[in-house]
Amino acid sequence: MITDTGTIDLTGLTTATALEQIKLADGTNNLKVNAADADKIGTNFNILGGTSTDTVTVSGELVQDGDLDGLRGIEVVILDGTTDSSADTLNLANDVVASNETITINATSKQFEWTFDGSAETDGKYIILGSTSGDTITGGAGADRIAGGAGADKMTGGAGADTFEFKTTAETSGSSASADTTIKFDAITDFNGISDKIKLGTGVSEFGTLTFTNTTSANVTIISSVANNATLGGLLTNAETASAGVASTSAIAQILVFTVDAAAGAFANKTIMIVNDNNASWTVGDRLIDITNFTSTVSAANFEFDLV
Repeated sequence: MITDTGTIDLTGLTTATALEQIKLADGTNNLKVNAADADKIGTNFNILGGTSTDTVTVSGELVQDGDLDGLRGIEVVILDGTTDSSADTLNLANDVVASNETITINATSKQFEWTFDGSAETDGKYIILGSTSGDTITGGAGADRIAGGAGADKMTGGAGADTFEFKTTAETSGSSASADTTIKFDAITDFNGISDKIKLGTGVSEFGTLTFTNTTSANVTIISSVANNATLGGLLTNAETASAGVASTSAIAQILVFTVDAAAGAFANKTIMIVNDNNASWTVGDRLIDITNFTSTVSAANFEFDLV
């Protein structure tokens, strides 16, 4: 048992294979380990958290499936990617998060694509913070919070009432351009209009010169079919023809949900959500989210505005 609290640096540890268990003392702890030793957590030894908030910081790229499966009672995992040189993957077992408990997985410093799979989780909850690149993130059966961050992220909430968070326009539309012939913006693969939420940022001028507030409401327009086009710009022009854009205000966010017809092309049969800025027309500068395969419907009740 480690009796000291505070920051405990084990990145220089060379005897990890001889350990059976690391138990943190009660209090706020930050345990640092090397990613090269992460595969031993769960196979050679466990890390057990105490009371208060315990953080495990993992430096470097993870090695294999099952890394970190030996964590128990840990509230925060920080994946330090400042020295990464390639993409990274983390899959977690069900037992990592106890029933009705929450763990935060923070990959915001990772500089390459990151894949997280928490689908084994049956009774706990995740807060997942993605990297600066295009991530693939899968939650568990609980009410998870997922923020993909910058890049074209693919997010799957899983069962439960999940919340997908987007602070800025760049976190949804990313590097999208009018000439794009494929989708280069965020996707939610299993959005459930009955239970899931989309939480939008209230930072200053996040939508052109517009700032939403925690009293902003949503007005949702749904179009069943929009003519396909070879480019994203052409597709949004067709959406404008089908339903003329209305500028959002700080009081009302104007949101369009439309399904592309089945004509050949990368956008065929896709369902796209647009959150408009302070300019009336639907453009690549708005927030774009692919919600193909969503269930139920999308309404004002699915949107929240209190993310800073």
